[in-house]
Amino acid sequence: MRFLFLIATLSSTCSLLAQNSVNLTINPGTAEVGETFEITVTSTKSGNVDFGELPDAFVQDYAIQQGTSQYQAPNGKMTVQHYYTISGIIKKPGNYTFGPVTVTSGNKTYTSNKVMINISKKVKMQGGHLSSRQLRDPAFGLIEVNKTTLYEGEPLLVRAKIYARYKPTHINNYQPYDMNGALIKHSVGNNSQLKTVVEQFHGENLYAIDYDKNVLFPSTVGKIKIEPYKLSLHQGYQNFPVESSTMTVNILPLPANPPNDFIGAVGSFDVNRTLSETEFDQGDVITMTVEVSGIGNLHNITAPQLNLPKGFSQYGDPKITEEFSIGVRGSEGKITYEYNIEVVASGQTTLPPTSITYFDPNTGSYVTTESTEDSLDIKPVDGVIVENSDDNSDKRTNELVVQEFNPRENGGSVAPGSIFGTTLFWGSVSIPLTSAFLFLLFVKSRKTSEERKEEKLRKHAQSSALSAKIQAVHIAAQSNDTAAFYDAVDKLLRSAYGVALNKQDEIASKQEIMEHAAQLGGSTKEHTATLFSNIEVAKFSFGSDSIKHQEDLKLLENVLSALKVTK
Repeated sequence: MRFLFLIATLSSTCSLLAQNSVNLTINPGTAEVGETFEITVTSTKSGNVDFGELPDAFVQDYAIQQGTSQYQAPNGKMTVQHYYTISGIIKKPGNYTFGPVTVTSGNKTYTSNKVMINISKKVKMQGGHLSSRQLRDPAFGLIEVNKTTLYEGEPLLVRAKIYARYKPTHINNYQPYDMNGALIKHSVGNNSQLKTVVEQFHGENLYAIDYDKNVLFPSTVGKIKIEPYKLSLHQGYQNFPVESSTMTVNILPLPANPPNDFIGAVGSFDVNRTLSETEFDQGDVITMTVEVSGIGNLHNITAPQLNLPKGFSQYGDPKITEEFSIGVRGSEGKITYEYNIEVVASGQTTLPPTSITYFDPNTGSYVTTESTEDSLDIKPVDGVIVENSDDNSDKRTNELVVQEFNPRENGGSVAPGSIFGTTLFWGSVSIPLTSAFLFLLFVKSRKTSEERKEEKLRKHAQSSALSAKIQAVHIAAQSNDTAAFYDAVDKLLRSAYGVALNKQDEIASKQEIMEHAAQLGGSTKEHTATLFSNIEVAKFSFGSDSIKHQEDLKLLENVLSALKVTK
C-alpha cells in the first residue's frame, strides 16, 4: 500500500480540516467486487483511532500505514497532520458506508465524516486477437474492453492485460494504449498497485496482471482502433519487451430526430422536481430544483429545458451542483439544477411535470421520463397583472405607459403640449443613459479586479500545493518506503511542470513535459528522463527497492531549480 495517497490529498482537504479536525477518505471512490481500496483517516490531533463498526462485507487485509506529515495551510503556516490507513476488499456489489471514525486524544473525542463507496459487479471483459507468435512468447499483452459494439456517448471500459510464463518483478517503459476519438481517459479502480495472479489462458497456467483500467467516452462514430500499449516486463535485471495486440470497437450513431427534451444522456436516468414552496403570493420568485440522476454519461448531459405555462418565467441560468463519480459503469450519481422562477399567475394552478429524454443503449431507443406535477396556491396581489399573450416570458406590473410615437408619421413636427425634442426630454433620456454607462464601467472595473484577485489566489494555491508536495517528498525519503517516495516525486514533478506550462486543472502529459525540459536546456531533459525512468521502475515494481533516494533527490532539486521552483 502506498501511504502517500493521504499526502497527495492534504491540500484539498485542509479547508475541511479547519472546521473538522478528523477527515475520512476512500481511494478509489468506486471499485469492483474483490478490488482493493484504501480507507484513510487524517487528523490534526494524535490519539487512539476507532473505525467503529465496519460493513460486514468488508474484508480487511494486513496492510496498515500510519504516521505524521506536514502541509502548508493557505495562511502559510505549516500544519502537522496524523494519518492512519487500512485497506481491504468487498465481495458483494452495493453501496457501503464507512464512518464516522473517532480519534480520542486525552479526554476529548473527535468525530469524522461518513464516506460511501460503490462496489459494482465484476465486469466481463473481452480481448483482441493474438497471433501464434505472441502465444509462443515468454510474455504477451492484450487490450480488453467490456464491449466491442456500443453507441456514441456510451461508456467504454478498457484495460491492459499482461500474461507471462515467468514470475515478473516489475514493469518499465510503459507506453499506454491510445484511442482516436476519445479525448479523455478516466482512470478507474486501483491502478496504484500491481498484483500478479495465476490464471488459465488457452489451457495453460500463466501469471496475469490487470493494469491501466480506464473509462472512455468515444466522441466519434464508426470503427475505431485502440492502438497497442508497450512495456518491458522484468524478472530482476532481465526483461522481455511486450507490445500488445490492437483492439477495434464499433461506435454506432444515435438514432436521428430525438425528442425536443433530449438532454444528450446515454444510459439509464431519472428526473425529480421540488419547489421551495407551493403557497405564495403572486409576483414572488420561487426556487425550482430539478434533479437528474442515473448511470451512463451523466457528466456530459445538458440542463433540462423547462416547459412553463403562461404566468411562469425563468430568470437567468440555473445553479448547477454535480455529485457523481466515474467508475466501471460510467459516470454515476446526480446533477441538481436550481432555477429561479417568477410567477405572475394567480389562483389554484397546476404546474405540469418536467420531462427529460435519454437514450437507452440496452433497448436501442429513446426513453422519456418525467417528474410529478405540482399543485400551487397563488394568492392574487393588487398591481400584478398577466397579459393575454401566450408568451410566458412577457410580463409586466402596473406602470406608467408611454404612448409610442413615430416622428415620421407626423412629418417630424412636435404636437402641441408634447415634451418630445425639448430640453426636458433629452435630459430625461441622457441621465439614464449616462448612469447606465457609468454602471457598466463600474461592473467592468470590478470584474477586472476580481479576475486579478482570482489569479493571485490561484498562484498562491499553486505555490502552497507545490510546497506541500516538496515536504511530502522529503518526508517519504526518510521513511524507507520506495513506492511512497517515488509516488511523491512523480506528483511533484508533474505539478511543477504543470505550473511552468500554465496548466490549471489539467495534468501535463509526459510528452509536453519532455518538450519543455528540452527548451530549458542544460541537463534538465536528461535529469527529467532519468527521474521518470526511475519512477516507473519503482512504481511498477513488486517490492523492488534498489534505487537510492538521495541520488534522485539531487536530480529532482536540479530540475526544480531549472523550473524556478523554490521550497
